[in-house]
Amino acid sequence: MRGWVSGDESVCRRTLMGTNAGPAGTGQMVRISGYEKWRLGDDGLTTSSPGNFDAAEYRRKLENAADSDES
Repeated sequence: MRGWVSGDESVCRRTLMGTNAGPAGTGQMVRISGYEKWRLGDDGLTTSSPGNFDAAEYRRKLENAADSDES
């Protein structure tokens, strides 16, 4: 994971990898990137943690087994 910290916020970029093994799964590998943005309180604990990933890219990779190993 990569990211940055600035004041009371930090961003963590992530890549999730797994196998499309759902009920209609292809058995192919799926890799999708996104990020999580954390806001920290005065006590150092996370007060919010919204995340983001490209949902269209995720669906494409699930539907197209030939593309599922590309990032």
